[in-house]
Amino acid sequence: IDLLNLPNQKLYQLANKLFNNQSTVNDFISYINSLPFFAINSKINYINENEVDIKVFITRIHGNDRIDNNSNKFINRLIKVKSYAWWLVLGYKDDEIISFKRFSHLSKSKDISFTISKIYDVNKIKLYMICDGIMGLDIVQKIT
Repeated sequence: IDLLNLPNQKLYQLANKLFNNQSTVNDFISYINSLPFFAINSKINYINENEVDIKVFITRIHGNDRIDNNSNKFINRLIKVKSYAWWLVLGYKDDEIISFKRFSHLSKSKDISFTISKIYDVNKIKLYMICDGIMGLDIVQKIT
């Protein structure tokens, strides 16, 4: 089930089936609505005959970038309040990592650049955005 794309009414119905306590249901809904949701765009610039610059534009549309005390009710492995960090990975043909960068704070938007060798076919490059704090928030997208 993709919880981030469920309408709130359906989310409440699901939460009521999972939890008996209305306070827990409300905490769960609040937690789901606070999860970050991103739009990712990319732009390819050919620097010279040997290098390609890939610019990635990340915009947070929804949610925040902190795990708070309410979140710990649903993410038991986290003991204290922390910010999540993100890994932006360029992958090639599903089995090779070209490059990766880590960032920890995304207030509204971020631009990240990768300069890679032109030996890679840009049509076969995928961008992976991976969260280190919550499973299931990962994004996979082809470079366009």
